Amino acid sequence: MSGANSLIDLDGEYLLNFIEGLHPDIRVILDCGASILQMSNREVAEAWLKLRDNDISAIVYFENEQLSVLDRTSKVESFQTSPYAKMLESCIVYLDESHTRGTDIPGLPRHYRAALTLGSQLTKDRLTQAAMRLRKLGKGQSVCFVIPGEIQTKIYERSGKPIGTPIETYDVLAWAIGETWADLKRSLALWAIQGRRFECQKGMLNGLDTTKEQAKAFLEDEAADLETRYKPSAPNNDESAHLDNWDMSNDNIVSIVSRCRSFEAMGGFEAAALTKEQECELAPEIEMEREVERPPRLKAHPHDVHTDLESLIHTGTIVYGSKAFVAAFVSLNTTSAGKLFNLRSLPNDLLVTADFMRTVQIPPGSTRASFVSDSYQRPVQFILSVPSFSSPGTISKLIVMSPYEVNQLLPLIGQSDKVTLHIYAPRFNVSYAPIDDLMLYNVGRTFSPGSVSRSLTMQLNLFAGSLYLQSMSEWAELCDHLGLLKDTVEDGQEASPDGFLMPPAGIWNLKKSPVPFLRAWLMKVRREGEGIEKTHMGKVLSGARLEESDFAEEE
Repeated sequence: MSGANSLIDLDGEYLLNFIEGLHPDIRVILDCGASILQMSNREVAEAWLKLRDNDISAIVYFENEQLSVLDRTSKVESFQTSPYAKMLESCIVYLDESHTRGTDIPGLPRHYRAALTLGSQLTKDRLTQAAMRLRKLGKGQSVCFVIPGEIQTKIYERSGKPIGTPIETYDVLAWAIGETWADLKRSLALWAIQGRRFECQKGMLNGLDTTKEQAKAFLEDEAADLETRYKPSAPNNDESAHLDNWDMSNDNIVSIVSRCRSFEAMGGFEAAALTKEQECELAPEIEMEREVERPPRLKAHPHDVHTDLESLIHTGTIVYGSKAFVAAFVSLNTTSAGKLFNLRSLPNDLLVTADFMRTVQIPPGSTRASFVSDSYQRPVQFILSVPSFSSPGTISKLIVMSPYEVNQLLPLIGQSDKVTLHIYAPRFNVSYAPIDDLMLYNVGRTFSPGSVSRSLTMQLNLFAGSLYLQSMSEWAELCDHLGLLKDTVEDGQEASPDGFLMPPAGIWNLKKSPVPFLRAWLMKVRREGEGIEKTHMGKVLSGARLEESDFAEEE
C-alpha cells in the first residue's frame, strides 16, 4: 500500500513536523530525495525523537557511517550491540539519502509505515531500492511518498492530470521512469565516447614491445581548455558534425551510434568527452559488501564415548588421570589465544570431554603444536555437574559435553542419581536473560540452585565466551578472581596498563595478566573477529571501570 502527500517547504524541522501530522503514524523516514540538507543525521535524530510520544524509546540512524541508536538519555551506541536491535517496536528509523540503498534493518515490525521523500533526478532504481528497506512492504508494511512542490509540478506535467488532482502511486512511478529515461539519455553520450575510445585504442598496445610513443597515445587532457569550452559549435541537430572523426567502417562503432539514435542522444558528444563530473572532486560513495571467509574444510574427527564418562554417570566419581577429561582452559592450547598465556595457571574445576575437544583431524603436514584450531571450536551447550562427596550440597566439577555424547548417553543420565545434565548458553546479547545458574533445564540427579561456586560459574562463562554481566557485584567478583583493578591502587601494589595488579592479588593467584589471552579468546575465537568494545567484558578487558548505568538497561 502506498500514498502521496505534497509539501511546499522542505526545511528539516518543518518536514519532521509535517510527517508527524500524517496518519497513519509514520515510524520510518527514507530521505531518498535528499530533502534534509541543513541538519546532520544526529540533529535530525534528536529533533524527531523529541517530537515523539514516550512510547518511542530510541531512534535508529547512521552516525559516522555506522548504524547507531540514540535513546532518550542521549546515549548513542552501535545498533548491533544495542538491546534495541531486538526491541525495534519501540524505535523509529531515519535513513539519509546515501543510506537508502544497501542498508538492511531486519526485524522491523509488520505494521510500520514509512515516509519516502522524492527529489530531482530520482530514478526508478533508487526509488524502489529505498522503498524496499521495508522488507515486508505490501505484507503489512506501507510507504507514503512526500512530494515537494517542484516535483509535484513535474508529476502533473508527466501525467497530464489537472493541478490539484490527487497524485497516485502510479503517477509517481511513471514520473520516476521518465527520470530514469532522462538519466540514461544524459549518460549515453559519455558511454558512446568511451566505446569509441576503446575501439580506437584497442590495437595500440603491442604487449611487452609497446613503445613509449604508443603508450603516450593513451594520454588524455585532464581539463578542457578555454578554446574547447567556448568556441562556436555545430547545432545539436547537425549529426554529421558530431561524427566527423568517427570510423563508421567499424561495426561496433556503428552499433554504438545506432543505440544513441534510438535514445535521441546524438547531441553533446563533444561535451561528453570531458564532463564536469570528470573535472570535479566528488565525494565517493562507499559501498561495502561483507564476504564471509570460511575456514578450510577438514576431515571430522570420529566421535567416541569414553568408558570413563559412562562410569562417571553410574558412580559420580571421576577416574583419576583419565584421558576422557581435560581441563577446559588447557584444551585451548591449540588456539591462537592459548599461545599467549600459560593455560595451566588457570583453575581446573571446569573440564571438557575428549570428544568435545576434538572436532577435526589435524591436516597432513601439520603438528598439534603448529595447528591453529580457532575456527573449529564447539559452542558450549551441555554441562554435566558432578557433586562433591567431601562437601555435600556443592558441585565439585562441571564437565562440558559434546552433542554426540549427550545424544548417546541421555537415557543413562536420565536414570542417574549421581550427576545432572544442564542446558547452557553464554550471553552474547544484553537482552538475553542469564542462565548460568544452570536451572533452565535439568536431567538426572536433583539439582539445588546455588550449589555451584562463583569461581566455577565464572570459569564457565569465560570459557563459553559470555560478554555480559548481571550486576556491579558480579563485576567486582570477576575483578577479584582475575586480579584486575577495581578502584584505586593500594599501598604496595602496582597496576599494569591493562589493569592487572602486581604483585598478584587475585583469588586465582595468577602470575601474569590474563587480559591479552581473554581479549583474543573472546573476540578472535568466540566472536570470530566481531568487536566486543561496547559489551561489559569488552570494557573490562580494555581497562574501563563499569558503572551502575551500564546495568540500568537490564532493570
